[in-house]
Amino acid sequence: MFASLINSQYWYFGEAVVTVAAGAFAVWRVIHNILKNSISDRLNEIKAQTVPNGGGSLRDAVDRIEKKLDTTIRELDRHLGYHEAIEKVSPPNN
Repeated sequence: MFASLINSQYWYFGEAVVTVAAGAFAVWRVIHNILKNSISDRLNEIKAQTVPNGGGSLRDAVDRIEKKLDTTIRELDRHLGYHEAIEKVSPPNN
């Protein structure tokens, strides 16, 4: 009788351990999938910003700024060249 009582106690303990482990694993899978999808979605959003898409991405903004900067540099060089030419023709009076 004592042996059967011990065996049944171990059996209930074993069932409890298996049940808790299975529940913990199920919760872990749900949390893992949520985090994985969240991180994956965020990475996809970041990736979308690094390729041109017709005007709305960060890459498009950088390309527009670079183009404007190139234009500004050319205009500034032309303007400075104009002033250098004027100084050669009529140097400033000191």
